[in-house]
Amino acid sequence: MAFLNRTRAAIVAVSLVAAGPRTLAQPPLEDDVKAVFLFNFAKYVDWPHAAQGGSATIRICVPANEPFLALVRQAVQDEVVNGRPLTAIN
Repeated sequence: MAFLNRTRAAIVAVSLVAAGPRTLAQPPLEDDVKAVFLFNFAKYVDWPHAAQGGSATIRICVPANEPFLALVRQAVQDEVVNGRPLTAIN
């Protein structure tokens, strides 16, 4: 239970930071929370090793929704999961 509380707190904290210039009094928008969830979800997957000479980048694919894609890109910017960088594409 404590793990879930810490995870929820971390998601909210990261989403507030990723939200940019909003004040802390405003709750995070649903899309902010979803973007950070995708990043956190990647941490709990057992990713296969990259093929020899292949890309080790973990790609989060977002359908043609430019505003949400921008939020996901901001959430995964400079993030690494199990030694593999993350990127968001559509």
